[in-house]
Amino acid sequence: MTYTALNESPLPRCRIYETGIAPLDRATGLGGLVRGGLSVLLSEDIPALYLLAGHLSYRVTRNQGASAFVTPSFRTLPAATVRIASISPGALLARNDHGCLEQLTILVQKNLDLVLFESPEDFDVEASVRQQFTSLMQRLFFSDTMALCLADPAQARTSGTFANLALEWARTVVHLECQRNGRGHLQSMTLGITQRGLRPFHSQVQLYPHTFTQGMT
Repeated sequence: MTYTALNESPLPRCRIYETGIAPLDRATGLGGLVRGGLSVLLSEDIPALYLLAGHLSYRVTRNQGASAFVTPSFRTLPAATVRIASISPGALLARNDHGCLEQLTILVQKNLDLVLFESPEDFDVEASVRQQFTSLMQRLFFSDTMALCLADPAQARTSGTFANLALEWARTVVHLECQRNGRGHLQSMTLGITQRGLRPFHSQVQLYPHTFTQGMT
């Protein structure tokens, strides 16, 4: 699917990835997430964050696409997400921002359909890292890869962190707020979506777990 913003020139035609979650696709205003760009998923509820990311990875692999996950520690990857999303074979370890950038650069060069990465907890990002990240984003723009950064909101708001750097470059920012019952079971998610660049706006949508877990077992 392609999208061209009206009354905006010049603007390249962009390929859109339909997530398969109809309310989310509509709420983006584009019909899905942009390929050849970076989206940031923010939430303090890490399991819910992985659940949504796991759905996206599952959908890519189910459609014969290729995805990979870059994480600072395999221990942070919930076992259920590995099983459901089938991202264990594509999980790559990167313990710091330099390692993360190296892995991401290789994956974007391979033009994978989806690259998920968990933001390293590095502070005081070096100037060289910022330059490498800028180069990576420019390369990503001309690729067909959809990149998703998973990050904690507090880190993303802190200047000098890797998450904050990713937030600066994000085309789409999705902020998840979760509602859980007394037993800790996820009941619903409220997603605040901020779209940048193509058609700047903000929207909100509520999702329920069964909306995007059907058929993932």
